[in-house]
Amino acid sequence: MLEKYPENEYSDNSRFWVAESYYIDGSYEDAILAYEELFKKNPKSDKIPGAMLKQGLAFYALKDKKTGTIVLEKLVEKYPNSEPARLALKKMNKTVPLKKTN
Repeated sequence: MLEKYPENEYSDNSRFWVAESYYIDGSYEDAILAYEELFKKNPKSDKIPGAMLKQGLAFYALKDKKTGTIVLEKLVEKYPNSEPARLALKKMNKTVPLKKTN
């Protein structure tokens, strides 16, 4: 689908699930690259926080904790109240910040 229709309303979903399939198969290098393609071609997608989490975890799986941590910290900075950010903090063994209530 992406070859025939690279830019349509579902291209971000397609890119995300391609990356997820690589991740699930343990093809972490391919997953990292596929998530990166989503970031570049669909930067406003609602899939970005989840993709950042999985990309960070893929780096961890490849024993590249430094890069994985950089990706996860960026996720927490950009999407602090998201579920992927909470999971990223847990992975990095950092405390989850309390949400402000008014």
